[in-house]
Amino acid sequence: PDLLEQRIGRLDRIGQKHLVHIHVPVLKDTAQEQLANWYHRGLNAFEKTCPTGASVFEQVESGLLDVLRGAADGEKLIEKTRQLDDALRLRLQSGRDKLLELGSCRPEIGEAVIRELQTEERPVELMDYLEQICDCYNVKLRDHAANTYRVRPGNHMRTSHFPGLSDDGFVFSPSRSLSVSREDLQFMSWEHPLVTGAIDLILSDETGNAAFSVVDSDVLPSGSVLVEASHVLEVVAPAELALHRFLPVTAFRVLVDAEGNNLGERVDSNNLTGIPDKIPPELMNSFITSHQKSIKSAIAASTVIAEYQATKAIEKALREMRSELDFELQRLTEMRRRNSYIRQQEIDFIADQKQQLTKLIQRAAPRLDAVRLIIVRQGISE
Repeated sequence: PDLLEQRIGRLDRIGQKHLVHIHVPVLKDTAQEQLANWYHRGLNAFEKTCPTGASVFEQVESGLLDVLRGAADGEKLIEKTRQLDDALRLRLQSGRDKLLELGSCRPEIGEAVIRELQTEERPVELMDYLEQICDCYNVKLRDHAANTYRVRPGNHMRTSHFPGLSDDGFVFSPSRSLSVSREDLQFMSWEHPLVTGAIDLILSDETGNAAFSVVDSDVLPSGSVLVEASHVLEVVAPAELALHRFLPVTAFRVLVDAEGNNLGERVDSNNLTGIPDKIPPELMNSFITSHQKSIKSAIAASTVIAEYQATKAIEKALREMRSELDFELQRLTEMRRRNSYIRQQEIDFIADQKQQLTKLIQRAAPRLDAVRLIIVRQGISE
C-alpha cells in the first residue's frame, strides 16, 4: 500500500491544475483483478490517501495471499479489510489533533527563529575571522565586487591543501540574499566547508600550542611568572548520537602563578597582551630550563583546576541530556498508549541513546591543548 501511494503521489505534484485520472488495467478473473479490488474497495487507496495501508496489510497479508492464489473468498477479505481500515482511521483521528497542533506553523515562533538565525550569521565577525585565517595560512583573499570576495590558494601556503578550497578558488559573499540571487556566488557562513575546515585545521595543528610572552600588567606584580593553559573537554562519539547537543567541545582557560594559585577569574586575557619586542630564542630556552620544575608544577595545578571545571560541565550536560530524553521517552510512551502507530522500537531507540550518552558524557575528561608561559616585565609594586 505504501508503494502504491508513493506512485500516485508522484502524479499529484505541486502546481497540478487538473484532476489526476488513475487507470488500472487488469486481466479479468485473475489475481490482478483481486488485488485491484482489495486496494479499491477495501482500502479506497486509489481515491484517497491511505495512512492505514501498511498496518492493515500486516494483519491480512496471509489472507490476501490466499485470495490471490484462489484459495479464499475475496469478498470476505474486502469486508474485513474495510472494517480494519475504518477502525484504524478512527484511532488515528482521535490522536491527530494534538500532533497537528504541535507540527503546525506558528508564525510568532517561526519569526523568532529567523531573527535568531540572522543574528547568529554575524557577517562582520565572520569576515574578520576569515581574513585572519587567510593571512595566517597565506591564502589569497581579495575584494571582487561590492560585498563579494575571491579566495584562492596562495603561492606559499603553510599547508599543502587548505580545506574547502579548490585549486581555482571561488567567489563568495557573506550576504545570503546576494548569494541566492547569483549562481556564481557561494554563500559564506560559519557552516561553510572553508570555515569549518579551517577551524578543524587550527584545532588539530600543533603550531602555536606553546608560546612565550613578556607582558606589562597593571594588576600583577613585576617579575611574576605565570602559566596560562587551555584545556579542552571533548568526547569522540558516533555522529548519530549528536552528543554536541549536551556537551559541545568546551575550552577552559586556566591562569596560575608559580605557586599554583588560580588567577583566571581575577586576570583577563586582555590584561596579558605581549609586548611587540621579539624575544631572543636563547633567552627563552635559558629561562625555561632554569624554571623547569616550577613550570611543570604550575601546569599540573592548572590540570587540577581544569578537571574541577570539567566536572561541573559534565554534570550540567548529564542533567540536560536526562531531562530532554526523559521527556521524549515519556511523550512517546504516552502517545503509544493512545496510538498504536507509535512503535516500541522508537521508544527503545531513545532509551538506548540515553544509555550510550550517559556512558560517553561520564567518560569525558579535559586534555591540555595549549600552554603560554608569561613573564610580567612591568607591573604593580608588591
